[in-house]
Amino acid sequence: TEITIGMDHPKADAPVISAPAPFAPLANQLFDRAYGQDQLIIGVDFPIGLPQPYAEAVGVDDFLAFLSGHQGPDWHAFSQVADRLDEVSLARPFFPRANIHADDKAHGPPQQAWLAQLGLKKPATYRQCDLMTDDRPAAASLFWTKGANQVGKAAIGGWRDLVRPLLQQQRQALGLWPFDGDWAALVARCPVVLAETYPGEVYGWFDCQPTAKTRREPRLAVIPQLQMVIDRYGLRLTDEAAAVLADGFGDDRRGEDRFDSFVGALGLYAVIMGDRPVSIPEGSVFTQVEGWILGQAV
Repeated sequence: TEITIGMDHPKADAPVISAPAPFAPLANQLFDRAYGQDQLIIGVDFPIGLPQPYAEAVGVDDFLAFLSGHQGPDWHAFSQVADRLDEVSLARPFFPRANIHADDKAHGPPQQAWLAQLGLKKPATYRQCDLMTDDRPAAASLFWTKGANQVGKAAIGGWRDLVRPLLQQQRQALGLWPFDGDWAALVARCPVVLAETYPGEVYGWFDCQPTAKTRREPRLAVIPQLQMVIDRYGLRLTDEAAAVLADGFGDDRRGEDRFDSFVGALGLYAVIMGDRPVSIPEGSVFTQVEGWILGQAV
């Protein structure tokens, strides 16, 4: 996983963007960083929340209680990606771990067979914020773990390695939006605020959607748009960050991750500056079960 941007706010100076760097989600280290600054706001590019129809089927009406082990399926079983179709159940919904086995292909199209095994229809595996918006197509189904746009394995890793440890170790100081309350209130009182962000949503805000973000040339084509955003906010890049940006985030397989993290952090800054709404639809389902993507219009 890559994280971008450390945005520091030195006195009498512009906020600083540092280069994308590998990120080890160690909860206590995050809080050490926060206590040395005014605040640490973290945007993560993985789902935080469960689709309400699925949650209802497994007896979850509080996502944080589920993560803490007080509701719903056993965490260990839930977080193990099924290798074979007959291992799939509501208690173990993530599938497939790798390639579809030949015997499972006999059950028909893989996603249809998987949904039949779950006893669910396709919409039940999506949260409402995952559906198509004016800025992007629909996101991926939470529990499907095959293909370039799958999010299931990122969700498992993010919940296991970051969100659950933070909830266990630093609960009093952590604000998890929107489950812990209004954005402005969380930012005012919590040393660390964590929220779900989605670079695919931010592309539309800044008109920076590359034609193929896995390759450097299309990423280079949208650098002028990113530079306009940087200039608009008066942000300052470190020399390393400026070099990474000018290079199109590199020509290796992690270039796409660096690009997404950079764009995602600019989107997070746009929210902090008040240029994007921090609102959610009416209903407790969004504050207790499904969550919402920060900055996504209602």
